[in-house]
Amino acid sequence: MSLFESKESKEVKKQQEIQKYMEQHGIDNLNEKDIEAIHKIVKDLTGYINVGELARNKHLGHIVEQNWIIIRKLDEISNKLNK
Repeated sequence: MSLFESKESKEVKKQQEIQKYMEQHGIDNLNEKDIEAIHKIVKDLTGYINVGELARNKHLGHIVEQNWIIIRKLDEISNKLNK
């Protein structure tokens, strides 16, 4: 066991955190393009703070949660319009 994680294992861990975050917020079943955008947003945010800190920061957390709700609702509307 090494003292330092490899770059690949850090990336895998970060991707797992992002996937878990998306599942917790109900945004894991969007279309592929939206999922890629969300991965980029969360990855950029975690570059400054980790996902746990993001959830603990009440003000930012509430705004982010509100945005996920809006994204889910817009996706529902889009899916209904495409039928």
